[in-house]
Amino acid sequence: MACTSLCLSGNSVIGGFGSGHIRIFNSTTGNMQTEICAHTKWINAIDIAPESNLLLTSSEDSFVRLWSLQEDSKNVKVNNEFSESVTDLQICGAKFLNQSGTSFAVTGYDSCEVILYSQKC
Repeated sequence: MACTSLCLSGNSVIGGFGSGHIRIFNSTTGNMQTEICAHTKWINAIDIAPESNLLLTSSEDSFVRLWSLQEDSKNVKVNNEFSESVTDLQICGAKFLNQSGTSFAVTGYDSCEVILYSQKC
């Protein structure tokens, strides 16, 4: 399946794929460090919050998810931190609103709305 979205984090290139997988590659060697089955349909947007090392993904399966990334010298560990189905919306975009990853926005096909998410203090 095709790679539908890319972002960079440190020494890693992170790709979201049509298969619903996230693959993380070492940007120097090109070797795949981690692969996870993140969604059941096409991933259409990914973003990284550099201060917190959080990864945001959205998919045509209607889910938006947050993942924490922990890098060591050979691998990247990925943990799911948040997952929510956005009902009645086929998500087509997602973006962090700040560098720390405490808020993000999503939108969908044929929608004039932007849905905002924010972490409670």
